[in-house]
Amino acid sequence: MARFFVILLVAAQLVGLGNSGLAAALARRAATPPPVINRYITVPTPSGSVSGLNLTATSVLAIDAATSQVLYSKDPDKQVPIASVTKIFTILVVLRDHSLNETVTVPKLPAYEDGAVLLNAPAGSKFKLEDLVKAALIPSDNDAADTLALYDAGSVSAFTAKMNQLMASWGISGVHFASASGLTDTNNYATATALASAARLLLTNQTIKAITDTQSATISDLAGKTYALTTSNELLQTPGFYGIKTGYTPAAGQCLVARASVHGHDVISVVLGSTDRFGETKMLINAISGGYTWN
Repeated sequence: MARFFVILLVAAQLVGLGNSGLAAALARRAATPPPVINRYITVPTPSGSVSGLNLTATSVLAIDAATSQVLYSKDPDKQVPIASVTKIFTILVVLRDHSLNETVTVPKLPAYEDGAVLLNAPAGSKFKLEDLVKAALIPSDNDAADTLALYDAGSVSAFTAKMNQLMASWGISGVHFASASGLTDTNNYATATALASAARLLLTNQTIKAITDTQSATISDLAGKTYALTTSNELLQTPGFYGIKTGYTPAAGQCLVARASVHGHDVISVVLGSTDRFGETKMLINAISGGYTWN
């Protein structure tokens, strides 16, 4: 029950309900009997087999988004580097204390290694926070994630300390962060279970949910300079597949947290350390489609 309350509180904050609004809502709920709705919630029921999948991924988890029921798992609590899917946690933490319409100034950032995915906005450029979230989530721009971290906490180290503290207080275990972008693998890890929980929380914000489903977008700084964004998630081109985040470093391998519609119900899948994240996610979702019905 305590963990449920924590998740309710975090989700309420992400959809824009402040603490006072949450307290009032809980007071109203306590004063009147809750409606009887559980009997009408459809739950996944096995109708076949989802075993024997030949997945190269180190860790895999698929859950029903509505109920958190596990539909498939392979070492889901193994702590592994997660590359840019770190940004799911980064955006969760940023949204806890900031709104999407705030103005953020790009600071002077350290040089990035060759090949790093970057927005490349000059220091001093001003953006709406929502547009930097789009840059961090759609093409996975690392400098956008670091800009948000510095805006929130003043330094990446202070921000990652905040990430670690908040995940512990939210009941999301098996994680540790040393990077806001995911470019650092050392001491930056999570489990598939933690990622599925974080993804469920992030998707309670309908604006963010739509951003993770976006294949391409154009943003602009407040001076009018435009930047084209193209998704790093190839599965968005496949009907029935939606967000939410890709990741890759040599140490982490190919990582993907995805949302798919199965028989009209959202399934969140996590594939970490794969050699074929898109193909294996498709294989997983197809097996779940054949192995479950919702009743």
